[in-house]
Amino acid sequence: MSKAEGAPAGVLRLPERVDADAAATLYRLWHPRAAQLEAIDLGAVRAIDSAGVALVRQLRTEAAAARGQPPMLHNPTSGYLQICRAHRLAADGG
Repeated sequence: MSKAEGAPAGVLRLPERVDADAAATLYRLWHPRAAQLEAIDLGAVRAIDSAGVALVRQLRTEAAAARGQPPMLHNPTSGYLQICRAHRLAADGG
């Protein structure tokens, strides 16, 4: 769940479903490695909830604090963008 086969070490490829349970698991796996996080890929995501959006934003914030810049956000899905708009959040985390 933390990284798809073939993904570079610093790329988090999110699974098809990112709900509260998945977000908690992913956070436990990636929080200690936030400084190594170079990109988050949402390309495979088919269902995401507010916890999933919070996960992406939190990991990007932690990585930015550790590295000086947030990881790139690849392939943001319409579901991710809709939740960001509904909560009046910038989709890129800014």
